[in-house]
Amino acid sequence: MRADQRHNPMTRPTPIADSVAPNASPGAEPSDDQLMARAASDEHEAFAMLVRRHMPQLLGYCSKYVCDVRLGEELAQDTWLKLWAYRARYRAQGKFRVLLYTSARNLCRSHARDTGRRSRWWGELSTPDPGSDTESDSQNNTQLDALLAREQEHRIQEAMAHLKPKLREALLLRFDQELDYSEIAAILGRSESTVRSRIFHGLRQLRMQHAGDTP
Repeated sequence: MRADQRHNPMTRPTPIADSVAPNASPGAEPSDDQLMARAASDEHEAFAMLVRRHMPQLLGYCSKYVCDVRLGEELAQDTWLKLWAYRARYRAQGKFRVLLYTSARNLCRSHARDTGRRSRWWGELSTPDPGSDTESDSQNNTQLDALLAREQEHRIQEAMAHLKPKLREALLLRFDQELDYSEIAAILGRSESTVRSRIFHGLRQLRMQHAGDTP
């Protein structure tokens, strides 16, 4: 092995065998815990795999939490920077998602507290393409269905933006990120019964707002 390979962490052989669970099959995807263990040894590609695996959901969570897509992107990036700095202290307990969303939540709450931003949920919707005059009826129906679906989603997002932060974050973690009640309780630092109560009241308020908007 050349001297430059010994001193470059990106070219060192990765001890993959040490990080794979004994009962894992050779072709199985590495777990989040395994990737964090490899990232702790400065294996950048392992951390990049974590980012690729969780970034789409994290972007959605941060954007909806602060009601701003571009700001959500910045906060999601900051969350990953925070986790990279923390990688050597991470302990493999199968709770990576708890750490990820706890970090993201703390950054989002800090920003909301500091700035008091009250922007729209997603920002302006893009204008749908009206299409050409030669489109078939089926194509027009598809476009109409898509437009109605976007409008329904927009109304739900607007209603979510008016919920109290503690109710909104519980709903986002449960239905947008599909986390278990135990994971949400760990992220929020509350009991599972409190989490269930917040989700119940959040859904009830959404239904009340929807009923009030119905002509």
